[in-house]
Amino acid sequence: MSLTPEDEDLLASARVGLEPTGEDQKRVRRAIAAQVALAASISTASATAGAGAAGASGTTVAAASGVGGLAKIVGGFALLLSVGVGAGVLVTTRPGPPAAPSAAEVTSSPLPSSPSSPSSPSSPSEPPPKVVASVDVSPPPPEPVDTKPTAKPSPQPSARPGPSATGEGSLGAETRLVRDATSALQRGDGAAALAALDEHARKYPQGVLSEERDAQRVLALCALGRVAEAKAGAARFVVRHPSSALVSKVRGSCAGP
Repeated sequence: MSLTPEDEDLLASARVGLEPTGEDQKRVRRAIAAQVALAASISTASATAGAGAAGASGTTVAAASGVGGLAKIVGGFALLLSVGVGAGVLVTTRPGPPAAPSAAEVTSSPLPSSPSSPSSPSSPSEPPPKVVASVDVSPPPPEPVDTKPTAKPSPQPSARPGPSATGEGSLGAETRLVRDATSALQRGDGAAALAALDEHARKYPQGVLSEERDAQRVLALCALGRVAEAKAGAARFVVRHPSSALVSKVRGSCAGP
């Protein structure tokens, strides 16, 4: 780097009064001697110690490097003395390119310990078996059946049963009632005959034997001396059954003209 005349004048003015004295030179020499002695002791100790070949080689190289560093320091102090720079003088030096690491340094650097072989990965645990809730598919128990017989309300007898009461089963009952009335008339018991006929009219108002019942009723009223009622009954009979074979019998009773 070239200096301009102005830079040289500036450095010259800065050096005035800064030349090293004899005391400064002695102090620098003592410091250099102490550094050299320290480097020598380090080199000797490093040469005798060493746990192994690789470790000793690395330590020796390190010691040599330390001596080299001290030599550079000594050279630096000598340079300071030669140029007359003491305390307070600024010297700018360009660092040289970094020295390539020697083979010994590369060899002596401890190799990274191989990571302990990872334990063989445990085989992936099989997924736990799925818990399948058992479902009871058995049919539900039958509902309890009330074994007590349910009391069915007895049907109230209708005062005037409809025509449906004239079935085959009821024909026998009709015949029995009309027969009972005829037997009572033959005995001269008009009251018993009228009672049987009234029961028939109540149970079977439109029964199969309704025609015979109405004729027998006129005769029963005559037997009881209830002529007016007998005549009224006879008139209704002729209106309801004008072509009946029993019309002559009704008219031949007390209810006739």
